[in-house]
Amino acid sequence: MSPLLQLAKEPKQSHPNIRTDAVLPAKAFDALTALVGRSTAKQTVDGGPEEPYEPLDHIRPELPPVLLHVSGSEVLLYDAQLAAGKLAAAGVPAEVRVWPGQIHVFQLTAPLVPEANRSLRQIGHYIREITGQSSASSE
Repeated sequence: MSPLLQLAKEPKQSHPNIRTDAVLPAKAFDALTALVGRSTAKQTVDGGPEEPYEPLDHIRPELPPVLLHVSGSEVLLYDAQLAAGKLAAAGVPAEVRVWPGQIHVFQLTAPLVPEANRSLRQIGHYIREITGQSSASSE
C-alpha cells in the first residue's frame, strides 16, 4: 500500500502529483533523505559507512507475485509504477491498482471510506488467491 521503494527524491519531487499529494510534500523527501543519511552514516559495514538498502536493486525472479495499491494523486504512484515495471522485467507478476481521489495509505480510513474497504477486500482476496486459500467473496 502506497510503497516508498527508493530513496531518490528527485523523481518524486518532479512528479506531477507533487502538487496534489495531501500527505507527502516535496520537503518531506528532503527530510527523509537527510534522516536516512544521518542514520546510515552512524553504521559501519566492512569498515565503511553503511549504504542504504534500496529494495528495487534487489529484485529477483523468485520473488512472489506483488499487488500494489496506491492513490492516483500521491507521489508514491511513481514508486509503485517503477516497482511494477522492474518486477515484471524480472519475470515477477506485478499489478498496480490506482485509486483516484484517495490519499496516501487511504486504507487506514476503513471502515469509514468505502474505497478503503474495497481496497482491503481486494488485497485479502489477492493474498488468499496467491496462497491457494479459498475466498468467500471477491471483488
